[in-house]
Amino acid sequence: MKISHLEVENFKSFRGHHIVGPFTGMTGVIGPNGCGKSNIVDALTFVFEIENARNTHPISNSRQQGSRVDFGSVTVHLVDVESGRKVFYKKVIYKKKETKF
Repeated sequence: MKISHLEVENFKSFRGHHIVGPFTGMTGVIGPNGCGKSNIVDALTFVFEIENARNTHPISNSRQQGSRVDFGSVTVHLVDVESGRKVFYKKVIYKKKETKF
């Protein structure tokens, strides 16, 4: 399986709905300081339930687009390189500390 792309919504620095990718032959994430590079890795550890001390407050606190949000979500889209079959995993967290897969 190979990661095709990520969908993040209200997760860390990603306020609103964003699609990150497609990832084709990617070996690294580069960009200027403060652009959210580490938040992409945090999104993967969040959705795959890998323990990460940086994911204690994953919901975006940005007020750039109006009022605060009550949830954050990450969806990772995978493609089987042999069969072409597509699968996705989604995790949603709410301010009330509920999570849904």
